[in-house]
Amino acid sequence: MYDKTKVCMFVLTLIFSVGFFCSTGYFLYENNQLKHKLADQEKKATTATTQKGHFESTIVSFYRTLYTYQDNAKAVDLEKLNQWTDPAVYAEIKKEIDVAQQGTPQQNIIRSSMIQSKGIEIVPFLKSAENQLSYLVSVPILQKINGEETAFTQTEILSFDVHTQKIVQRQIILSKGSETNG
Repeated sequence: MYDKTKVCMFVLTLIFSVGFFCSTGYFLYENNQLKHKLADQEKKATTATTQKGHFESTIVSFYRTLYTYQDNAKAVDLEKLNQWTDPAVYAEIKKEIDVAQQGTPQQNIIRSSMIQSKGIEIVPFLKSAENQLSYLVSVPILQKINGEETAFTQTEILSFDVHTQKIVQRQIILSKGSETNG
């Protein structure tokens, strides 16, 4: 009634067809998973680059705000500095500004200060387990102290909290420069 050869060929065709469709489906599934994985990695890389750019622009703005003023360090915008720093770092900055303004006119008082924004060097330094990202920063500063100009480069480590995006640690490593008469 049925030819054994035809039935065997039909069954083999069904088996190969099912195998072909299953392997094609699996290949498409794996390809789709790979595309999603690559898209996620690209998104993470873009986010990290954007975050790095944000931190670097914050660093430049931070130093520009802190070290650029005329006549008096009290002119520094403390409100902006407060937005960029946590309370401990902010207290240190306020203390630094107060020390710069103490004394009588006969003593060394910083009259004006400026930085060269293009001269700021920023190097990503460390990402620690506490979700902190640190940068090694060199800032060229020109200050006028009682009529004499002093140019120096200050090197610091700034640490950011990745979540709050605030400066949580500021450590001065080196201040080096020369005096020029103004």
